[in-house]
Amino acid sequence: MRENLIVRQGSPIATRHRLYPGKTLTRTLLVAMMLNLLISILLVATPGAKAEPIGPQSGQNHQENFQTIAFEATDLTGGDYSSVSNLQNQFVGRSLMPAWFASQNSATIGVRLDSSHPTSPPMWSGAWANFGMMTGQPAQLNQSFNSVTATWNAHTPADTAVELDIRASKDGQRWTLWNVLTVNGGIAQFEQSSTYLYVQYRARLFSKFADVSPLFEGVQLTANVRNVSTLAVANIASAAPQTAPTFQVYATREGLVGGTTANGHVIRSHDHFVSLPSWTALNDPGKYDYQVRITTPAGVSAVAPVWDTGPWNFHDDYWHSPRHEFKDLPVGVPEAERAVKGYNGGLNEAGSPVYMSSGIDIADGTFWDDLKLGGASTDGRLSVTFLWEGSDPNPAPTPAPPPVPAPPAKATLSGLVTSSIGSNTATFKWQTSTAANAWVEYGFSTKYDQFSPINGNLTTSHSLQVFDLTPNHTYHFRVHSHDTNNNELMSSDMTFATAGGQTAPLTLWQHDKGIGVEVTKQYDNVIVAGGRINNSYWNDNPADDFNAGATTPVNLVAANGNLDFDMTPTCNDKGQNCTFGFGSGYKAYVQFNNYKGDIVRVGLIHAAGISPNAGTLMVEGTVDGKSVNQYYPADTVDITKPHHLHLNWFNKQLSIVFDYAAHPTSVTIAGDGLQITFAGAARAKDDIVATNFQNIAFGDGTVIAK
Repeated sequence: MRENLIVRQGSPIATRHRLYPGKTLTRTLLVAMMLNLLISILLVATPGAKAEPIGPQSGQNHQENFQTIAFEATDLTGGDYSSVSNLQNQFVGRSLMPAWFASQNSATIGVRLDSSHPTSPPMWSGAWANFGMMTGQPAQLNQSFNSVTATWNAHTPADTAVELDIRASKDGQRWTLWNVLTVNGGIAQFEQSSTYLYVQYRARLFSKFADVSPLFEGVQLTANVRNVSTLAVANIASAAPQTAPTFQVYATREGLVGGTTANGHVIRSHDHFVSLPSWTALNDPGKYDYQVRITTPAGVSAVAPVWDTGPWNFHDDYWHSPRHEFKDLPVGVPEAERAVKGYNGGLNEAGSPVYMSSGIDIADGTFWDDLKLGGASTDGRLSVTFLWEGSDPNPAPTPAPPPVPAPPAKATLSGLVTSSIGSNTATFKWQTSTAANAWVEYGFSTKYDQFSPINGNLTTSHSLQVFDLTPNHTYHFRVHSHDTNNNELMSSDMTFATAGGQTAPLTLWQHDKGIGVEVTKQYDNVIVAGGRINNSYWNDNPADDFNAGATTPVNLVAANGNLDFDMTPTCNDKGQNCTFGFGSGYKAYVQFNNYKGDIVRVGLIHAAGISPNAGTLMVEGTVDGKSVNQYYPADTVDITKPHHLHLNWFNKQLSIVFDYAAHPTSVTIAGDGLQITFAGAARAKDDIVATNFQNIAFGDGTVIAK
């Protein structure tokens, strides 16, 4: 049975979490549980001992109960998280949209990396180009636990990864370290001699490419049920306050103003935080669950939160006993300190050479202003106390919290103009008050639908040109900039109109005399219609006797250019019964061929073995002696309606936009000596093709002047 998790007054838990009870306890155990609950209340009020990972518990021959809580995809997209960095909702067709958790627009639900603002993860965590992180809301379970199994739903394409962190708390205030799970179904194990009532998860998403992302759809956490009466003695014994450990380590100044930390914080001048080489102690942005006290040899002391991961490693919790990685090293000794002396071959955990002994990075404000240190690193060691592991051994005098840097002045975007508008190109220029990147979205309506590449150069003066416009159309557009202070700037909706396109003379030909060809005087319409009379099939004759069409002259088409046209079906005199053809198969396509003899055909196909009930998009041909045969989902093109094709060829790559939606692939074909053909084909004798290529327009410079 499934039931809503009850929310107590003042609880941080959201009702959309779902709790799944484990096995029902017997009446006898219920009596014992009442006693256990009383003990656990006492334990919650007692300062917790430091959490340690443990192995399977011995001496237990009873069958353990479990309790499960699920965080579903609809919870995530509904905002059920406590923090988020560089993630957005997943929905079809708008993968470049920069909205941070934009409104849901598709049946595909989950969160993915924001490709409009790729954010590099900590430099020591591997060759990742984009990184994001989100933390779910804390959830209270009904019964005490000290072990949690995490099973998550995620799509991870090649060169992407998802990792999950789990932590626990007795009271929802003081938390254990995060347990880092790199394998789906992993177990987060907490201190054996303690029990917990609260659990929280954090998902981290990685990708090696800015435009590829995993999709995180939810997680199920299954906690054990611990009988607190069996742990009462151990808990009471460990209830005495413990002093947080202090270790002597070398330090470096982080700097990197304008960069982004592992938790999404944008580094400001004279900032106040530190970085440690482990995900386990990383705070969410703006949080202070994990802090260190740093004391210099001169006795100057400062407290700062952990907001970044590094230096050198990202799994080296050297301060924790027992440490999770490099277990042969003493607790308190960073791996980097030994690596510079030859340990691990002189390499960090990712296999990169280690050049400095640093075990902590310190932001400029803490390094310079609070600790009165100079330079970029310390000659000697600093005393670092890890305050979440126990009580502060030097609580007085505690410096006042560092002043929060004043927020930067409100960023502005101004001076937007369009220029150099042609049939297929336009230039957008604007200014921003702070250094920022730049991109533009555009389309035939305020849905936009098309996006320029992002210019990542941070500047205040921006100029972007797009090259894939349709001639003689009115476009809506908005420009965007994102600055180093995380300000998202966007213009209001504006419009411009493209110029008319060029035309090119066309020569008619018929490989099958039953298929007729007509061309208007302006060469902007080509009609290919008729029934095939040759007695063969299109896949068993080398003479290409199955088609007819119209072709541009040799050396008239440029090596780089673009082309727009509409493919429309033939209808009866009442405008009804429209179709591109009849029979066992037909094609309507534009063909590219070059001086090498390469051929690429792009258009619509209907054939029994490929798209039997309607049409689909076709890319066929031969390039460098290799066949090209790409067909897209069968029966997805309505053969009773017109369809638009926009083709762009640049640097030997032919890209395809069908019905104003970008095609997922491009085709390689050299642009030297290009000829372009508008053609129709029929599969067998008596099959009919009936296609009108309308509004043919070549972009600026595509047709070479004679």
